[in-house]
Amino acid sequence: MSRAARGFTLLEVLMAVLLLAVLIGGAYGGLRASANAMRAGEAAIDRTDRLRTAQEFLRRQISNILPLGYGHNDQQGLNIVFEGAAQTMRFVAPMPGYLSRGGPYVQTLELVNGKNGLQLQFTDTILNGYDSPDNTTNRSCCSIASLPAVSSTARSTSRVSLPTGAATGSIPSPIR
Repeated sequence: MSRAARGFTLLEVLMAVLLLAVLIGGAYGGLRASANAMRAGEAAIDRTDRLRTAQEFLRRQISNILPLGYGHNDQQGLNIVFEGAAQTMRFVAPMPGYLSRGGPYVQTLELVNGKNGLQLQFTDTILNGYDSPDNTTNRSCCSIASLPAVSSTARSTSRVSLPTGAATGSIPSPIR
């Protein structure tokens, strides 16, 4: 009988199976890597979208600041219309219609330490009935953005002075 008529040897069959297994393993690894890359890309898009939404909300609220006093500085005899510090900012502005019951709100933005670094926390209280930062009635609070942890030496503050007798404070400069 000729060699062609006898068929494949055991070694040839094992080599073909091994080559097929290597090819299937490579294809599986490529599919798994692309699925992981897709998940990582979607997570990055989600983080960017959440930060963009928070930035748009903050831009809208800060651009709508009203010169309405929400407190009184007895030492200077001035109404407080804005307070700012390195980690906190408080002002009066209207809320967007979908969040508001009407009227101006005293709004506080605060950087607080969270489980994943700094978080930007937003607190609001309707101006009618606002007495102090400790007032908890008609107050809502939410965390609107998580920021990566930043060393304290990387943060700097710039001084802000408001005209018309408003309080002077410092606000954080952009983190680069």
